[in-house]
Amino acid sequence: MKKLFFLISILLLMPITGLAISLDEIKNNSNRYEKFTEAGIYVAYVDNNSLRKIKQDHPYYTIGSRILIVNIYDEKIYDVYEIFNYDYNQSWNALIYKAKNKYGNLYNNSAAAKELWDEMNRNTGISRIDTSMEIYQFDGTLIDKSILNSQHKVKFNTANFATADYIFHKCYGEYFGIHNQ
Repeated sequence: MKKLFFLISILLLMPITGLAISLDEIKNNSNRYEKFTEAGIYVAYVDNNSLRKIKQDHPYYTIGSRILIVNIYDEKIYDVYEIFNYDYNQSWNALIYKAKNKYGNLYNNSAAAKELWDEMNRNTGISRIDTSMEIYQFDGTLIDKSILNSQHKVKFNTANFATADYIFHKCYGEYFGIHNQ
């Protein structure tokens, strides 16, 4: 009876410990967990093994990815699975193309620059759905686990925009937003 209880306990704990993530694991697997941004007390990584092109029907794209956000101050790791939806008609390249057709030369054209900037602030063409989140201590101990289903429009010049832009670049080799243009 004790052996059966022990076996059941191990089986119940296996999914939790099998999926646990520690700071050492992130740092020691830089090919899998790629750091893409650092701001203040936060460092963000993408799990390259989790990138999934869910939908690819130009101009609409959907990509799923696991994002790890390390909070240095609280010593916590936020493991979030997000789905990003993209409307390529609102990409930076598409907006530049429209502006060139409207204004011709864009060099030193303040009206075109203002229109481009205003359009990106109005509608980035990106939304995100947070599907799940797990919170770990740096040693990999699970603190909390949540199933989410919240959809948000991604605003320009935010951490979420930088994440979505980076994920798009990882999958398609080009940036969705304004990046080194």
